[in-house]
Amino acid sequence: MFFWLDQHLLMGQIAVRRNLEDEETILDFARRVGSQQRLDMLLLLTFADQEGTGESKNWTSWKNLLLWELYHQTSRALANREEFIIERRKSIEQIKEKTKARLSSRIDEEEVEAHFNNLPLRYFQTFSEEAISIHIELIHRFFMNQIDSSSNVLAPVVKWIDKPELDHSEVIIVTWDRLGVFSRICGSFSILGLSILSADIHTRNDGIVLDVFKVCTSNKEFASKEQYKNAFCKILEKAFLSESFDITEQLTKNRTIIKEDFEGEFPTSITFDQDSSKKYTILDIQTPDKPALLYRISNALLALGIEIVSARIATEKGAALDTFYIVNKNGEKIVKDEEIKEILRNIRKAVGI
Repeated sequence: MFFWLDQHLLMGQIAVRRNLEDEETILDFARRVGSQQRLDMLLLLTFADQEGTGESKNWTSWKNLLLWELYHQTSRALANREEFIIERRKSIEQIKEKTKARLSSRIDEEEVEAHFNNLPLRYFQTFSEEAISIHIELIHRFFMNQIDSSSNVLAPVVKWIDKPELDHSEVIIVTWDRLGVFSRICGSFSILGLSILSADIHTRNDGIVLDVFKVCTSNKEFASKEQYKNAFCKILEKAFLSESFDITEQLTKNRTIIKEDFEGEFPTSITFDQDSSKKYTILDIQTPDKPALLYRISNALLALGIEIVSARIATEKGAALDTFYIVNKNGEKIVKDEEIKEILRNIRKAVGI
């Protein structure tokens, strides 16, 4: 009984706010649940809680997808922990050979080899073979632009994939790594009034940035490629290529009054989780949602040299519930008190408290 009273919100919180591609997340959740029977009951309790509190109307297809993903992954971990780990760490060589075969008519094997040699295991656990192939093709296109005299070598390559059945669009961006890439991308989405649901951020050892965003409109619907892609690409190119282009100024010009959907005051909470991941510090921020909030937070971290490795973004009833997996400028977990205090100061200023 005490387990259910204490943990009835746990599954929904982890599904929305943690990186489900990280095996540590799944193994830790499986340990806390303990059995398949408890997992089944917790899933039912999560759905019942949504209905009982009226949260179901805010629980989008995207969130349902995350909840079921957590359930299925945890079921496998509970059934056989060792097999689960082996499957999650399946042979990179096998994936590589299948990817080479898939791309053999379009991409040289050397480019495929370079992709596999320049990214960590986490990337290959996150994406399917089909997605990896799409990423390699986009990087190939980006490289072709580098030798095309009519192209701007700094211009990003963007692929926009509509997923109306999941209430979001996937936006893949390839560019060179440089200061403020993530912040500028977030700012460009904000100028168009789009919300970011999640961000997978990857930088190859050769300096190529591969970022994958899931975005939606303010109405929690997919952001139509036809309506948004061209405008986004124009804004993003200006953000990357024009020194005079000021994202903050553009956001100020476009700012509209946004009605708060929650009743009463929603207190800001900023916490650091050092236990759930061996490699990353997890920064959880709960605060009233405001225009360009993610852009302001990413800028605040950028100013301290903090790298955002991945992000899970959610907005409910006017409240932003954002989670960032972060490391310091040396690629290490952030554990020093003075570093934590510095981040807190910057984040508080960014969210306006």
